[in-house]
Amino acid sequence: MKRYDCNVNLGGPILHLVPKKQVSAAEMQILIHLHGDDCLREIKEFGNDKTVHLEEYDLLKERYGEEIVKRLFGARVKSLRLPDEINLDDLSGVADEEDDESGESLAERRQRIAREKRDAKKALAAKEGAGAGGGAPATE
Repeated sequence: MKRYDCNVNLGGPILHLVPKKQVSAAEMQILIHLHGDDCLREIKEFGNDKTVHLEEYDLLKERYGEEIVKRLFGARVKSLRLPDEINLDDLSGVADEEDDESGESLAERRQRIAREKRDAKKALAAKEGAGAGGGAPATE
């Protein structure tokens, strides 16, 4: 079974990357299911190991819960086969895909949107602060 090193974006427009080391293709599928199609970043093949599929199933069940593992891979039976590898061509560049019009990557676009939201909140807070107590000065 192949193992991979990658970073996982836990979601949202702000990047919250968590490094994952020596994950299986099955675990990568769970991460995609939990965090979205573009959650995996900087995927690098680590190597192969001789992990028994049933052992990997049990490990994943322990980490992510029986419900999700059963939903994605079926019940734990003696003949169980988890995916041995993941097609990196299907995943590579998903997170860094460029927008044809602007040339900015998805990650850059997310960062820009988060920055714009932050700036809009600051501007609104400043405007509300000026309206609440920052009106015309009192006259004596």
